[in-house]
Amino acid sequence: KARGIPILKKPALDPSDISNYRPVSLLSFLSKILERVFCNQLSDYLMQNNLHDPNQSGFKAAHSTETALLLDQPNCHRSSSSSTCLQHWHSKPQASLVHPQESWNLWNSMGMVCFLPGWSLISDTTASARISACLVDISSWMTAHQLKLNPSKTELLIIPGDPSPAQDLAISLNNSMISPSATAHNLGVTMDNQISFSSHVTRSCRFLLYNIRRIRPFLSTQATQVLVQSLVISRLDYCNSLLAGLPLNAIRPLQMIQNATARLVFNLPKFSHTTPLLRSLHWLPVAARIRFKTLMLAYKAKNGPAPSYLKALVTPRTAPRSLRSTSTARLVPPSLREK
Repeated sequence: KARGIPILKKPALDPSDISNYRPVSLLSFLSKILERVFCNQLSDYLMQNNLHDPNQSGFKAAHSTETALLLDQPNCHRSSSSSTCLQHWHSKPQASLVHPQESWNLWNSMGMVCFLPGWSLISDTTASARISACLVDISSWMTAHQLKLNPSKTELLIIPGDPSPAQDLAISLNNSMISPSATAHNLGVTMDNQISFSSHVTRSCRFLLYNIRRIRPFLSTQATQVLVQSLVISRLDYCNSLLAGLPLNAIRPLQMIQNATARLVFNLPKFSHTTPLLRSLHWLPVAARIRFKTLMLAYKAKNGPAPSYLKALVTPRTAPRSLRSTSTARLVPPSLREK
C-alpha cells in the first residue's frame, strides 16, 4: 500500500490553498524494484512495435526536457484516472513509475488535437479565433478523459516577427480571458517574447551559493565541489543550448556565478583570479559549455540517439562533385528566407 503525502508545488505558494498541493506516494522498496522491471519490459515493447508518438519526449531514452516540444503535460499522470487509461491499455499497473508510462497511449491521441498543420494566422481576429478554437478542442479532449485544463494557469506568449507592430491579442477559454504575458515559464525555462532569454539568465543560483557559503567552513574542498556541481553547475547547464547565439554580455551573469562558485570551492576572496581555478576544476567557461552542448546535440542528431524531430532537421551536405570538403561531414544550413 502507498502512503500519500501532500506537498507544496512551490515554496512560495499559499499553504492554505488546496490547489497549491500535489500528492506524493511513498511506496515500499520491493514495489519500486517490481516497477522498474515492468517499466523496462513495457518500454522495450513500445519501442519494438513503434507505438511511441514521435513528438512525445517524456519517459523515453535519448529524450529530455531540453529536446522536448513546447506542448507538454508533465503532471498528467497524477490527474488521469486509471479507468480512463484502461480504455487504452488492457492492464492496470498501480505504481508511481508505471502510471506515467500507462498514460503514454492516452496522450498519443492528443497529437491529432494539437498539431494542426497548415495554419497561417494573418489578422488578430483570425489568430484569436483559431487559438481559442484549438484550446476548446483541447479542453473537450481533456474533459472526455477526466482531465481539466486550468485557465488560471494558462499563459499566452506571443513571439512577433522583427519588425512587427504591437500585438493586442487575447483569447477566450471557458469564459475566461487570457491576455499575453511578457514571459512564460516552460519546463524550467523562462521564455520571453523577444527570445532574448534575459529573464531566464536573471533567475540565477545566487541563493544556492549563499546557503552553501554559510556552511562552507564545515566542508572540505572535495565535498564543496561535489555540492556545487550538483546544485549550481547543473542549473547552469540545464537547457543552456537555448542560449546559443546570444552575445557574451547576455550570458555574463552566468559566468559571474560560475566564477563565484569556483572561488567558493577553494574558499578564496572575492576578487581572486578564476582562470586557474576553472582549469583546476576542469570546468569549461559558460560560453564554451553552451557551444559544447550545441555540438553534442548536433552530433547525436546526425550519428547517435536523438529524438526523431531533431534528426529531421539535420541534412548531410552532398557535393555535386568530388571535393576535399566531402569528407568533412558538413551539414546543410537552414534557410533563413521568410515564406
